[in-house]
Amino acid sequence: MSQHQPSARPTPRRAATAPTAPGSPTAPTTVPSTRAVPPPPALTSVPDYLQQRVAFPSRPAPVPPRVITEPGRTRGVGSRLQTISSPRLVVALMTLCTTVVLLFGLTVATVLVQTAGAMQRAGHNAEQLVRVQNIESQLLRADALATNAFLVAGLEDAGSRRQFDEALADASTLLVEAGRAQPADQEALQVVAAELTRYAASAAQARANNRQGYPVGASYLGQASTRLRETAVPALEAAARANTGRLVAEARSGSVLLVVVAGTSTLAVLAVAGILLARRFHRTFNLGLVAAAVLVLVATAVAAGTLAAVSSRVDDLERAELSTVRHLSAARAGALDAKALESLTLVARGSGGAFEEAWQQQADAVADALEQAGTPDLAAAWQRHVEAHAGIRTLDDAGDWAAAVQAATADGPSNRTAQEFQDRLAPVLGGDVVQVVDRLGGQTLGLVIAAGLTGLLVLGAGTAVLAGLEQRRREFL
Repeated sequence: MSQHQPSARPTPRRAATAPTAPGSPTAPTTVPSTRAVPPPPALTSVPDYLQQRVAFPSRPAPVPPRVITEPGRTRGVGSRLQTISSPRLVVALMTLCTTVVLLFGLTVATVLVQTAGAMQRAGHNAEQLVRVQNIESQLLRADALATNAFLVAGLEDAGSRRQFDEALADASTLLVEAGRAQPADQEALQVVAAELTRYAASAAQARANNRQGYPVGASYLGQASTRLRETAVPALEAAARANTGRLVAEARSGSVLLVVVAGTSTLAVLAVAGILLARRFHRTFNLGLVAAAVLVLVATAVAAGTLAAVSSRVDDLERAELSTVRHLSAARAGALDAKALESLTLVARGSGGAFEEAWQQQADAVADALEQAGTPDLAAAWQRHVEAHAGIRTLDDAGDWAAAVQAATADGPSNRTAQEFQDRLAPVLGGDVVQVVDRLGGQTLGLVIAAGLTGLLVLGAGTAVLAGLEQRRREFL
């Protein structure tokens, strides 16, 4: 191992001294040298001991805590967002927000379109309800004509026979139309169709016996009328109630709550995305997300407002026109049934107490239905018929059966007031039916428009999300 030898430093030369002369002072005299002393060499480099650097240990990066899940495997604990790079975070938020906005638009559009379809089905159910009620009215009208014609012995009036045949033909046609329009009513309509066939056969047999003056004809007719009221009428009333229930259920099928929940959830996702971006990029707002949130809020308000308005109009429709249709249809059927019961009371010749009691029940039901419908003109017309019936009962109870029959048949006061009531009721009922169908159809158009507007708003919201987050993503390109 070699040792470092220090370099020899030059020894400075002394100046030459001159010889001293005799008698001069003893101090020598210094003579300057002609050679200059060189300066010390300049330091051209830093010494090695000064070039050494001290290496301080760097601070280690924070390591998130981890837990052992299986032998040899660990799992990180804490938020993974801290370890996601900014470009990946922006892409993830872009995908999430766009997907949520599109799902919101799909949900709202589905609700609106389904509600529009439900309104169309509600209109069909309203038409079916009127169709079923017309079948009942035609059957009871035919029975009223048949029983009234039975009061006249011998050959019945040709006009009454023609009206009877027309009523049965109309009922048969309506049965076919109703079966095609609403398959759910086919079971009840099959019962009515079978009873209609039996009633027509029994009425023809009773008419043939009555033409020949056989009393058994009255028995046939009474049995046919009773069976018609006990079988066909209840089946038609059940079908009418079912169609009313379907109408109301379809008209109220729009879910405002679902739209509000979808809109609120979408706004929450956009708000969380905005907070994450603000923390990562230190910017308060992202204009794209703010614009998307505003558009989603407007779309929610439009959809929810439209559904709420439709629900309110349906409630008004149910309390007004639809309720009036139901009450007027019941009054029409009840009046026709009462007319048939009046004739059956006279046909029984003193033993028709049960028919008269049923007539009183029907008369009260008609008066109540007219009161609930709010039609004072029709109520007054019905009261005139009630007074005519009271006159017939006065004559029959007094023993003047022939006069009572004359008042109940042909152009007597009973037939005249009954026809007047039906003539006044028909246009009112028809107008209410048209209003119900038209108002339900009008809701369909409004829902379709709302669905289109909501779709445009959602499309704008999705575009705003992409534009706002794309701006952040480009900062890393």
